[in-house]
Amino acid sequence: MSEVKTNEELLTELNECKAERAVLKKSVIEIMNLMGLIDPATGKMREEVATGEESFMPGMLKALGDTITLLTKASAPEWMGGLKYKEQLAAKFAFIAPLLPIINKYNNEPTDTKPEIKKLT
Repeated sequence: MSEVKTNEELLTELNECKAERAVLKKSVIEIMNLMGLIDPATGKMREEVATGEESFMPGMLKALGDTITLLTKASAPEWMGGLKYKEQLAAKFAFIAPLLPIINKYNNEPTDTKPEIKKLT
């Protein structure tokens, strides 16, 4: 039998959904920015991305290369300057932290299990 909710409970759920939607929207924009799809001058999606032209690919590949370079530098030991890059990496991926509660809320899978790895023979 379904549970009947009060108006206050429904309003609370609606406000939670609105807040989650705002976090997701901001995160999508941050991911697009990370991929080089946002024009830094305007803060909007690059025109070539919006129109579907392929001219945005070099910029996206450069952004990917910059991210991979940062990941590589951040994995260096502290004495080689890795700490500085770890801080840059943390700042670059800070948008993930607000997503974690939403992911955990709607995650139906247990998080403490590891996938089974099968050998290819």
